[in-house]
Amino acid sequence: MMMTFLMFPLLVLGGGGISNELLDYLQTSSYWESRNMTPSVDLLIASIDQQPKAEDISDLIKQLGSNEFAQREAASEKIATKGPGVIPQLRKATKSDDPEVADRAERLIKQLSSGDVDPLVHKLMVIRTLGEMKDAKAVAALKPLLESKEAFVPMYAARAIASIEGKEWSPPAPDMAVYEKDLWMMPKGVKMVAQMTASPSGAFNWMAALKNVQNPFGGQQDPKAMIKEVQSGVMQALGYVGNVRIDGLTFGLSGDPDNNTGFMVLIVRGQYDHKKLAAVAAQQGMAVTETEGFKTLAMEQEFKVILVSDQLLVLVGGPNGNVLPMKEVIAALKTGKGTLHEDEEMAALIGGVDRKGGGWAAAVMTPTYKQVEWFKPFDTITLSRKMDKDVAHFTIKASGKNARKIGNAVEKFNADLDEARRDLTEQGAAAFIPKPFIDFMSSIKTQQNGTEVTMTASMSAKAEDLIGSMMFPFMMMRGGFGDGGAEPIIPPCR
Repeated sequence: MMMTFLMFPLLVLGGGGISNELLDYLQTSSYWESRNMTPSVDLLIASIDQQPKAEDISDLIKQLGSNEFAQREAASEKIATKGPGVIPQLRKATKSDDPEVADRAERLIKQLSSGDVDPLVHKLMVIRTLGEMKDAKAVAALKPLLESKEAFVPMYAARAIASIEGKEWSPPAPDMAVYEKDLWMMPKGVKMVAQMTASPSGAFNWMAALKNVQNPFGGQQDPKAMIKEVQSGVMQALGYVGNVRIDGLTFGLSGDPDNNTGFMVLIVRGQYDHKKLAAVAAQQGMAVTETEGFKTLAMEQEFKVILVSDQLLVLVGGPNGNVLPMKEVIAALKTGKGTLHEDEEMAALIGGVDRKGGGWAAAVMTPTYKQVEWFKPFDTITLSRKMDKDVAHFTIKASGKNARKIGNAVEKFNADLDEARRDLTEQGAAAFIPKPFIDFMSSIKTQQNGTEVTMTASMSAKAEDLIGSMMFPFMMMRGGFGDGGAEPIIPPCR
């Protein structure tokens, strides 16, 4: 579960259109099915009422034990519309000598409250569902939530209101000054740095993604089973850590990642419950310690996770856990300033990169990096990304000193690229390779100008294209679909 949480940033890095929020990957229908509930507008409005009314339902509770099934069902449906104010009466009913009354009361309590689900996740799903239902009478109940201090709630309420009123909703723009600060919190010794920002995009459209599933075995597997298993995994993650949103990442890699002094630093901005994550880590046997006022998780010896706040997390790792730059990173978190600026070559390279497109990278090529054949003749490489609706355009620039060696490297790269493209045209190959990546490889173009090389490429950034096309390979790595273990169950929060 902890690795699921820490791998989530990689999903965000995939493209500008991929949602940056864990809850977005849970289908509304899957959630309410897991609650054994068909939501109504009135019930959902009642569940977010700040002062729910405590209506007398004693007669309806008696009808829960009726000899007539239809009357029992009708009583359950009526109680479900009364809102959470009747939960205290239902709690008393769970102690009834009539097992039918007790059982129905227990199920109604779960319907009218978060039950065994993270309460905030439940509230967010209520708000989202009201937005999807587009009933105007929900607006009055949602407007007070715009001033809520709860995480995620104001944004969900604003998006739901916009949906009901038929207006376009735009998330707030990222504060680039914050990410500029994160960049310079990196420690000296970092020779490759990358940054990515993301914006909430709303609930993920799994039905659209289903159309892009690559299934080389034809009808032997039901792609819908993939979605069912993925939904189960998402709900389990939500049950443990609650909702998670990643607004931006800043990644730094030292110049010697292959030896015992190498390291990486990942600064994650967003929203999560750092206390809940620490509790889950402790339950799973991880060492949770206090490091100069910050909760720190030890993932074996190679990785340390610093839970700075509900908006900031830092991961520090490397092949030798004893030499990680923990002191430098902790000092930067306290002062707001690292030591990367002392590296004049890195500072100058970063200063020349277009950092306005929400995604960029820069690297001063070290002997370790140059072990990759294509990189040998280059001294610096930069990457920048620009978004054009649902397409991400990438520009890579590399420079060195020896034009002949650079030309040889470009020639070899193009030859390898052509061979890869030919492989993609072989019968059956495309069944295993996601179409967005085939299109990406087809779009790559390189141009040499003396000692400089420019490469351009484009990729669909639509979440449904990227994730849908990757679902079959992902499920194959998981070992297939099995009939068991795919039920959408949210475990209790602990």
